[in-house]
Amino acid sequence: MSPLIPPNRIIAFPLKDDLQWYDPEVVFSPFDDIFGRGVVGSGDLMVIPNGTPDGQVSVQAGHGYVPYQSGGKRFFKLPVTIRSDAAEFQRSVGAYTGTPRVDRVIAKVLDATMNPPDSLKGGVFDVLPGTPTAGATLANLSGAASVPSSALLLGNILSSGATIPGSNIDSTFGTVRARARIGGGNSPTKTVSVNGAALTDRTALNLIAGANIGISGADNPGADSTDVTITNTMPPPVMPMVKLFDFQPTATESDIDTYADGGNVLLPQTYSTLVIRGRVQSTAAASDAALNVNFNNDSTANYDWLCLAADSITGPAVTNGNGQTSYNCMRINAGSSSNAWAMFEMVIVDYANTTGRMEVILSGTDSGVSGSRRWSTSCTYHGNTISRIKFAPGSGSFAAGSRVIVWGIV
Repeated sequence: MSPLIPPNRIIAFPLKDDLQWYDPEVVFSPFDDIFGRGVVGSGDLMVIPNGTPDGQVSVQAGHGYVPYQSGGKRFFKLPVTIRSDAAEFQRSVGAYTGTPRVDRVIAKVLDATMNPPDSLKGGVFDVLPGTPTAGATLANLSGAASVPSSALLLGNILSSGATIPGSNIDSTFGTVRARARIGGGNSPTKTVSVNGAALTDRTALNLIAGANIGISGADNPGADSTDVTITNTMPPPVMPMVKLFDFQPTATESDIDTYADGGNVLLPQTYSTLVIRGRVQSTAAASDAALNVNFNNDSTANYDWLCLAADSITGPAVTNGNGQTSYNCMRINAGSSSNAWAMFEMVIVDYANTTGRMEVILSGTDSGVSGSRRWSTSCTYHGNTISRIKFAPGSGSFAAGSRVIVWGIV
């Protein structure tokens, strides 16, 4: 029984009698059940250099929960709150002796077990001197004293000269200075489960397994928040079409070439299919002009093409050419019909294949002399592995504003 309580008297909560004396165990027991050891805020009880004299250190004001042995009443550690009302110097750090030394600043609670006969359990700061050790640093802590289980570490100090600069003190919040938590006392804990499985690691919780979303909780020792991270674990989407070339001349252009007008860069060979779309017009004086296409800058007799055309008045017509020097794929509007533009889409499947000839199909439309015309054409190119495409009108040049776009399909 504590000497503060008269013999043969039992005091129970709630505290009703202001005149009653209570054993400190009664007052401090909630801390034992609720709080774990550590400091409350990021600046609480931080160790800093003491300007004068400069071979000493100070402990800043703040709150912390410090464990201690109960002096025989209990055998578990009991946290007690300690407060420093203002930054105060506690004791001198030992002088530098010529060999580096790591000292440790601690907070501890005096009780009858550790410091008899003081049974009032007062809180003090102290310095645990280290052993001078060559090569000692704040990283390796060589020669540093062990921190008793009944004390709270506040900072490590490297003595390597006559002064103690801030760079020689490690009082990092959350690592050197433990961060006080609600939990970690003597109260029973309840296991957190997901889908019936216990989550035993509080620093890496994945609460939505298999849903391409990860929610993880990780202790952030340097702050009081941002401890939860939500991530999308789904692989990034694969873009089905990638634009490889897009050219629109601002003045008349004799031809549109994916190489010459694309920075002298050949088309990449990493896609499965090329899709080419265009909206073009010729400056020729006639009502229309042919649209010729060459692959790989090849103008030899390597093109066999077939053309099916139909307009709204005269109906369909079929033309063809074998062993031609270009692919005459359709006709496009020219200068005499300046308000009309031709449009087309060309598809080349497996354009990077090195075996056999290339097959090309085109679908297009323009406004012909006899009304709207529709074009459906194909070409067999005797070469392979297409890396360059050039478009040119059979007469005149491309009018300003014409445009050709090339996509690669993954």
